[in-house]
Amino acid sequence: MTIGRAAAGLALAVLFASAPAVAEERGVVALPFVFSSPETGIAVAGTAMYFSRKELATGYTGTNIVSVSGLYTEESQYMAALSAGFYLGSGRWRVNNRLSVSEFPTHFYGIGNMTPEAAEEKYTPEQRANELTLQRWLGERWYFGLRWDARSIRILEAEEDGVVAEYYRERGLEIREERLHGVGVVLTRDSRNAPFFPTMGSQTTLIAMHYPSSLGSQADFQRYGADHRQYLRLGRAGALALQLQGSRATSNTPLPLQPKLGGGETMRGFYQGRYVDEIYLSSQVEARFPIIGRWQGVLFAAAGDVFSGTSEITDEHLKTSAGAGVRYALQQRHRINLRLDVARGYTRGDAEESDKVSIYFNFTEAF
Repeated sequence: MTIGRAAAGLALAVLFASAPAVAEERGVVALPFVFSSPETGIAVAGTAMYFSRKELATGYTGTNIVSVSGLYTEESQYMAALSAGFYLGSGRWRVNNRLSVSEFPTHFYGIGNMTPEAAEEKYTPEQRANELTLQRWLGERWYFGLRWDARSIRILEAEEDGVVAEYYRERGLEIREERLHGVGVVLTRDSRNAPFFPTMGSQTTLIAMHYPSSLGSQADFQRYGADHRQYLRLGRAGALALQLQGSRATSNTPLPLQPKLGGGETMRGFYQGRYVDEIYLSSQVEARFPIIGRWQGVLFAAAGDVFSGTSEITDEHLKTSAGAGVRYALQQRHRINLRLDVARGYTRGDAEESDKVSIYFNFTEAF
């Protein structure tokens, strides 16, 4: 996608945003828009979001959010999701639920941080999922609780002797529909001063999930994740945002759930799933600054890689990326933004260098 086509999409979305659909006093955003990423190409999407800030008995302010969204892309990908997050008991309890359906033709290059582009195979994972989390306030801003993940995964259009089939064969698994359930624990802390465009505070999420074969998976597997985000005020209306992220999945994990490098939220500049392995580590920093009126600019950089185990963690084949972008505020009070980013990825060591510039046009901040 060219920058000109992305700019045209931005202009179209700004036109939609100028309509009465944005109701700042009611905390409602309803928006059809056009977006783009290397994974999707041109896509049409729609989202409707209701949010309300609430003073909690814990002494802090929380945000209740209900959103519905959907998209369809030129790659014949589709997704629909209904999400809700509420504080209950005056803030002592928090419940989140996300129901989603998706069919996303994507590309897989094999396992490892040096996989060649020549190994590329297109396949289609189809998923139906419901993730329910119930947490109890621990004190200060910490919440701890349980998560239940009910999920159906089906692999479509995989080559009989391709890298996807090889992934399953090496693990003694079959490419077939799995209806699996996972149970786990979630620990979170959120001290951000705003839910959509924070300029101060931090957000931390730690999660550990277990998917036993007795609940539907072909073999027991586990998934772990850690995400820390820090926000520092930059000037009068800007922010310096930093993120450290890591995830791990055991070897029997279905391919669509394995950690992936790239995408429009982390490691912009790399195709999401260009590198896949059991461990993924990354960091990124983004400077956000006002330009004029509803417009803001950003500069960002990131570094990360995937690894087969903790003993293999090294910067020998490190992936880095850098880029810049602009934002347009659909809702000025809470800075709910449309974003247009341009990024380039770089590699170190023997990993293949990409000469492509990636363009992302989407809704709200990357992190």
